[in-house]
Amino acid sequence: IGGGAFPSPSLWWGKEEMLNQWRRFQFFDKELIKGEDGVSPHPELQNLSVKAVSSGRGLTAFGDDNGQITLADRKFSVQTFAAYSRSVTLLHSLQQHSVLLSVGADARSDAVLKVWDLEEAGTQICPARSVFDGLGIQREAPTCMTAAEDLGMVAVGLASGAVIVLQGDIKRGKMTSKVITTDRPSPVTALGWQQEGGGGRRSWLMVVTCSQLVCFEDFLQDKREVLDEQGSPAGCAVYTQEGDMILGKQEGVFWLSREGRGATYAFEGSKSQLGYAGGFLAVVSTDASAMHTVTVYDTRNKLIAFSGAFRGVSKVVCSVGSILVVCGDGKMMQLIEKDTPSKLDMLFKRNLYVLAISLARSNELDESLVVDIQCKYGDHLYHKSDYDGAMAQYLSTIGKLEPSYVIRKFLHAQRIHNLTSYLQALHHRRLATGEHTTLLLNCYTRLRAVEELDDFIRWEGVQFEPVAAIGTLRSAGYSQHALFLAHKHSLHSLVVEILHKDLGQATEAIDYVRGLELEQAALLMREKGLGLMKDCPDAATALLTSLCTHYTP
Repeated sequence: IGGGAFPSPSLWWGKEEMLNQWRRFQFFDKELIKGEDGVSPHPELQNLSVKAVSSGRGLTAFGDDNGQITLADRKFSVQTFAAYSRSVTLLHSLQQHSVLLSVGADARSDAVLKVWDLEEAGTQICPARSVFDGLGIQREAPTCMTAAEDLGMVAVGLASGAVIVLQGDIKRGKMTSKVITTDRPSPVTALGWQQEGGGGRRSWLMVVTCSQLVCFEDFLQDKREVLDEQGSPAGCAVYTQEGDMILGKQEGVFWLSREGRGATYAFEGSKSQLGYAGGFLAVVSTDASAMHTVTVYDTRNKLIAFSGAFRGVSKVVCSVGSILVVCGDGKMMQLIEKDTPSKLDMLFKRNLYVLAISLARSNELDESLVVDIQCKYGDHLYHKSDYDGAMAQYLSTIGKLEPSYVIRKFLHAQRIHNLTSYLQALHHRRLATGEHTTLLLNCYTRLRAVEELDDFIRWEGVQFEPVAAIGTLRSAGYSQHALFLAHKHSLHSLVVEILHKDLGQATEAIDYVRGLELEQAALLMREKGLGLMKDCPDAATALLTSLCTHYTP
């Protein structure tokens, strides 16, 4: 994967990715985190000197400069316990287990690793240890941390650009330590680790510094690859569960993985914090004032889901459904995502049906609800006389929406071309009735669409009632097409009738009967013989004589 500086913005994204193309909404409600009185700021969280924050499994952990860890659940009921004698530096929550890792300073060391059982707050599940134990390196300040869900690996980034990797059985205190280093002595600002499945179990550690993004395979110094030559400052890089590292820079936000560069968005401006969860990217931007702007981007639906001003944002933590904002004035704010019906109502009021469909699908709503939105969109376009656009939406509803709803609209509007495309789609989906076939054939004949009619009657995959179709074609004067269908479906009586009555080919009709088996030929002559005798007496008499004596087809 090539490193180096990023190309000019014009090469990064198309117009659809430019910020000024993204519509703005307020899909999140901004609320102060209050105490039990429901009015005042939460007394146990207000003015908390937060040094580190992490969330997982419904709990948010705050580490402060007094060495305490405060746990808050979704309702902001809190528990606090003393973790270090001096301060908490780093926190990392596991996502699959109720476990919290911390690095902090106490009398023993400035970088003591502890692992906590969150189901019993304040209970350690393994002996504490300095991350520098067993390593003969200069003790630099720890800057970030990550860990494997089974606790078989813990990685701690340092201000020097080095990363300490602990591997083994942390619960028993049996871990080996090693150090890997980036090419430039610059503080590590984010870490991301993933392991492949299967027997090989290769792993990759992505290391972001202020000047690089480097990927190490299996924590080996000689198996490193530079993915980006710029890196990202502290707080402006976040690792996703999908294996992407998101970097925030002055000129934009970039998704990178070990496979290469991914999405890129031109969210320009100075950034101090990034957060990401569930497709929502929270960006804290700064200006000359003390106010910060928190903007939440819905990257799946390409819209701005929230934008608001806050006083001195120090931390932002994204969880599915909510975003926690720690402000410099000692207050904590929460952005709570509106429910999907409320967001859809906002879109409907602005007739933004394309976004509504995208939103419904990204939220994995029931397909019947998506169809309902497509129908609303079709109705909106229909009333604007955009019949082609409306039909495109109605075609998406086939199999879910009653066909008569669409057919009546386009019959009323005399939009035969649009109606034809809908009826064709019904037949392709094998959802057409005999009435639909009759209507489609009438459309073809009214449009004089002979080529389309030819294709339809010759298509082997279509299913329809042939007798009704033949009647429609005969009434419209398309006798040759009717004859083809009668032949195709072995409707001998209709073949003879069309040849004789419609095309005036009595001799050909008699020849056709002569080619049938005795029983079929005799039945047809009893039914059609009198008329044939009048128009072609000699051939009809010869056929009747043959049927009574020595007939062979």
